[in-house]
Amino acid sequence: MTPGIFYQDIQDLLNKMGVAGNTILVLAPDTVWYRMHTTNASLKVPAFVKGISILLARAKSGLYPGGREDKAKRSAWFGGLIFYWMKIALRTGYYRDGLTLLLSKGWMILLATGRRAAAWMNGRHPVQVIRLEHDECAEPVVTGQSQYRPS
Repeated sequence: MTPGIFYQDIQDLLNKMGVAGNTILVLAPDTVWYRMHTTNASLKVPAFVKGISILLARAKSGLYPGGREDKAKRSAWFGGLIFYWMKIALRTGYYRDGLTLLLSKGWMILLATGRRAAAWMNGRHPVQVIRLEHDECAEPVVTGQSQYRPS
């Protein structure tokens, strides 16, 4: 984790791992539990919108791996993140934040939309299921090449 980043910390980590090659996603047993309450950090929409600006500044400074070769992929990935928080901002009454994201970073949303449409039209599914040899594991393990988007 990057010191000083709380809001969007998982997305920061995903950007660091985005070009790491194959990854493993363990489907079972459950390893994360999430509790919703009135003071959840995820309800602080303006802080998450500001977190996007921090991540974009880090990307512009070259602090994420992949370099210029992966700039379009990374921008498309950011487009998905921006679209998500734009919707949340508008839905929760933070109209200025939502519209600012749309007007300043709309081109990244278009990249994300185009990339998703192309993958859908090509029938591309970058996830592969491999069963582990271990006797105690009944669930498959999913691996796949990172595509700058969390699943």
